[in-house]
Amino acid sequence: MLIFLYGPESYRRQQKLRSITDGYRSKHSGFSMERFFLEKKEDFLRLRDFNKNRSLFDALRFGIVSGISSLEGKDKKELSAILSENLDNKDAVILISEEKKPAKEFGFLLKKPVLSQEFKDLDSAQARRFLQEASKERDLKLDRESQELLIKVYEGNVWGLVTELDKLALLNKREVSYEMLKSHSDLSFLANVYSTIHEMRNSRRIERRLSLLEQSMLRNVDSGMIFNIFSTFLKDLAERVRAADYDVLVKSGRLEYQEALFALLLN
Repeated sequence: MLIFLYGPESYRRQQKLRSITDGYRSKHSGFSMERFFLEKKEDFLRLRDFNKNRSLFDALRFGIVSGISSLEGKDKKELSAILSENLDNKDAVILISEEKKPAKEFGFLLKKPVLSQEFKDLDSAQARRFLQEASKERDLKLDRESQELLIKVYEGNVWGLVTELDKLALLNKREVSYEMLKSHSDLSFLANVYSTIHEMRNSRRIERRLSLLEQSMLRNVDSGMIFNIFSTFLKDLAERVRAADYDVLVKSGRLEYQEALFALLLN
């Protein structure tokens, strides 16, 4: 059996993976699970063995696979064959979790009998519903202004939003107001940073973009932080690839984050 979870919103995708895993574990006493990160050659070899081996003692074997986009050539073809062999296998479940839609060689992952689900980035309305549900789970009551602040601060960052709610849940107060959130200096700082970067991203005037970047630098906001947050706002695939290339150049010591930001803003 194959399950395919994909999409850029990794928090809900990870939660779905955990829910599926827990469900199988509770139903099968002979449950065994392995994880395979296919960026590692040894993990690809282990997956090959996982597919071939059968155990009388394991009622259900469960494999979690990631990194299929990293494979090339014959490895890609072999993985396609391995997955195809397990389409109707009742003794094993292979769950694939990926950020992107599959390449054409794995297009069958989007068709039955594969169980697939996509996790897109949340738009504003979806983020608001998610925030309300996550707050209720933690017995928190947020007023409208505090909800809007959190959505603005953590736009596109569900992991950060959930982490902030977990922090608030540790406080004695169940009712959360805008003023209460603003009293947290780190959140107030982030709110200003996110607001500035959001304007920086949406401004059509290059002069305004560069002016906002200069203001952030004068406030000693870390350029690496600005770059990483700015990158999360990018929706166009070409822009995201360009940002990823700049990030590699920075981490290899061939570029500074400030230079990478200027390059992104000028485009």
